[in-house]
Amino acid sequence: MGRATQCSDIRTLLDAAVQGQAGVLLIRGEIGIGKTRMVDFAVEAATDFSILRVAGHEAETELSFAALSWLLDPLTELLPQLPESQSNALAGALNWGPVAAGGDRLTVAAATLTLLAAAADERPVLVVVDDVHWLDLPSMEAIIFAARRLKAERIAVILAARSPEDAASPLRRWLGTIPELVLPPLPEPAAWELVDAHSTGWSRTLLAQRIQESAGNPLALLEFPKIGPEVSPVQPLPISRRLELAYGSQITAQPQSTQRALLVLAAVGSQPSVAEDVLLPALDLEGLSATDLEPAETSGLVLIDERGISFRHPLVRSALYQSASPADRRAAHRALAEAFRHLGGTRAAERRGWHLAAASIGPDEQTAADLDAAAAGAVERRSYATAMDLYRRAARLTPPGLTRARRLIQAAYQSLPSGQIDLGQALISSAQEETDDPHLQTEARALWGRIGMWGGQPALARDLTLAEARRIAPQEPIWAALMSAHVALVTAMMGEQRMASEVAGWAAEQVTDQPDLVAVPVLLVYALTRAISGHGDEARELLIRCEPGLMDWDPLSSEHLLLVAAQGWESLEEPAHARRLLEYAVRSARQASAAGLLPFQLSRLAVLEFRAGDWAAAYSYAHDALVLSEQSGWQTEVPNSLVTLATIEAGMGRGQECRQHAERAIQSTAGATVINARVASALGLLLELAEGRAVEATAHFAEVGRFCAEHELGDPVLLNWAGDLVEALVRAGQPDRADAPYQILAAEAASTARPTEVAIAARCRGLLAASPDDADKAFAEALEWHGRAAQPFDAARTWLCYGEMLRRQRRRAAAREALETAAEQFDRLGAKPWSDRAHGELRASGATARPRRESPSGQLTPQELQVAMVVADGASNAEAAAQLFLSPKTIEYHLSNTYRKLGLRSRGQLARAIADGRPTAG
Repeated sequence: MGRATQCSDIRTLLDAAVQGQAGVLLIRGEIGIGKTRMVDFAVEAATDFSILRVAGHEAETELSFAALSWLLDPLTELLPQLPESQSNALAGALNWGPVAAGGDRLTVAAATLTLLAAAADERPVLVVVDDVHWLDLPSMEAIIFAARRLKAERIAVILAARSPEDAASPLRRWLGTIPELVLPPLPEPAAWELVDAHSTGWSRTLLAQRIQESAGNPLALLEFPKIGPEVSPVQPLPISRRLELAYGSQITAQPQSTQRALLVLAAVGSQPSVAEDVLLPALDLEGLSATDLEPAETSGLVLIDERGISFRHPLVRSALYQSASPADRRAAHRALAEAFRHLGGTRAAERRGWHLAAASIGPDEQTAADLDAAAAGAVERRSYATAMDLYRRAARLTPPGLTRARRLIQAAYQSLPSGQIDLGQALISSAQEETDDPHLQTEARALWGRIGMWGGQPALARDLTLAEARRIAPQEPIWAALMSAHVALVTAMMGEQRMASEVAGWAAEQVTDQPDLVAVPVLLVYALTRAISGHGDEARELLIRCEPGLMDWDPLSSEHLLLVAAQGWESLEEPAHARRLLEYAVRSARQASAAGLLPFQLSRLAVLEFRAGDWAAAYSYAHDALVLSEQSGWQTEVPNSLVTLATIEAGMGRGQECRQHAERAIQSTAGATVINARVASALGLLLELAEGRAVEATAHFAEVGRFCAEHELGDPVLLNWAGDLVEALVRAGQPDRADAPYQILAAEAASTARPTEVAIAARCRGLLAASPDDADKAFAEALEWHGRAAQPFDAARTWLCYGEMLRRQRRRAAAREALETAAEQFDRLGAKPWSDRAHGELRASGATARPRRESPSGQLTPQELQVAMVVADGASNAEAAAQLFLSPKTIEYHLSNTYRKLGLRSRGQLARAIADGRPTAG
């Protein structure tokens, strides 16, 4: 009643799913507004669907994968269809099999997506999750990650949740990413229709009063009349509180044994079918039985059917549990803990721990030890959020001292992989108050700094961590070295090159007597800073030395050592070594379905491929890095992914997308950071300069130059600016201002001897040359060095500058040759604005226009491009789906679009088309 529009929206979602257009919808509203009724309507309307339904439970918010286990249980027979890494991860997490090694917390999410897609191959699937605000976080992550990556499957996902303020912060973040359908109060005519359909014999005057009190809330309209006029409170109370009072009066009318049995049911916090396994044994321990629940069934407080026993509404449970005395609640939890002990199994041990904690008043080491063991099991299942809560509860029940401090630190460690780093430092502070043990204090400070440096306050955390490292160095040299290496890495990423180099050098001195296995994390950071600083031979020697130890490290480690080493090789302009390490890291993460690691790896690989000239791959990797960083909750990686994507889009001439992503990158950071400088560099070079707005470009490059001067940053591996500013000033008719940036560039080139820097310096000499002969010599030298660097975009820019100069000198034949080379390379890259300039210069030189080859990257969406690249490398649809965390149907959908757009008919043609758009070897 009164929900015609909302019902129509749900039918549209279901109809689209039948046609192979997956969709997700979040139904929101206050308590009693009718969310569950809308969910019921969806189930009733989905006549040809397989229904997967679960509801969150207030007592299960801290039980890892509790909701997901119930939701996916009907699909266990499809588990063999999943890739092995996903199958093992899902079986271990949901207690369907042994715990598997490898992967991260989103491996289970990727497996959920694949399992749902497999179910939809047989018939359309409707996934329904009610009371989402009470879901455990791991289940929430898995369900929403899967829902957001559905595309061409016959799947509809409907979630129902209370208003945002009623959900925990991490849940709000996930729920905020999907479309919402907000249920408004019932209009008065619909309210009268509902009341009349449930006649009470009351007068119209009293019913009108009840309608006014209900504020259009359907549950209130139905429940207030049941309790009589004398029970309704006079004072203005929220609808939820009024309903709890209403249910409370019905509960107190039950026999005492029924109230005790209801309390055990309220405390069990599980799905209806748990009754046989846990509820009945717990009732027996309390001297009760299922018979004691029958009066509550008769009065409508509980429902007993073929699915089991459940409350009529979650507010019944809340009213019952809150009205019970603390002693009675503890007794119920003790009985349930004992029942779970007899049940056995990893999941049962975890639940037993929760009930033991709820049954305890003060410190209880035995209960704390049980919770500690359950936390370790949660870590094995990649349930890091659950593990963090278990360790926290264990610490709370641990007597003061060293053991409590250790458990608090263990909880803090889980804040990183769980994506809840805002809680980590508070846990560490609590741990430090518990003990004076110097070793534990050192570990706590090191972890505090690491969390802070990656959690939104990098400068403060860096400075405090460095001071602590210097203080403890005489007693704890290894800890001091590791802390300082982390400081150096973060400092380098912030653009403060000199400080990073100094700190990394000091860290390396602390491990001179240590075996390489211990020293590798420190030496790799030192190698990176030496490479950035232009000490190429020393950096290369260190990277080669670390190679054996590096390959012994877990590629799925959150230390990201493969990425550090790859960036070192890239700084030396040895992309083959960098690509080998990055592709190994990406391949390992994809094979393990470790989606949470990929944002970091893909954004670095995107930068490498952009410089190497495979812009199609770079665009695809950057887009996926951004999507996965948002979908996996790694908000600290979002700005880097945004600016990387904006840089590539600018080069391709996707100006609107570039500016949107650049603005988002700036908004996601505070102050003048390296992100802002990278944005200015991208906008200046790839938009303003490419499109002929030289004056505007100079302003951007000058901003980057000021940032680099302020931070003593001269490294063009992180920020190119001096050569670009020289070119912009020359094109703006201001060559007299170009000497200062040229001198900076020339000094860097002489110091580092990197081929690209030397080439760009020579190009700038050509632009500033006083005579044609000097210009010819400078451009010839530049092109020779470009041949060593293998960075085709910079080489094409030099050909363009040279061709433009030759045309102005009326040396048309030579100009055409240079401009044709530039145009061909820009076309291959997909650098549209630069290609337009080159072709315009060719026409001005009198050359006959030739057909222009458009790169696939200019015709396909990022997702289509990504799928095309994986399939072109020989992957089947199923293999591509596993690699990209999509379903085979979505792969097929994107492939069909790709074939149509590119005019292809086979995978062989696709492979050739993708290969034609990539740089040639050497």
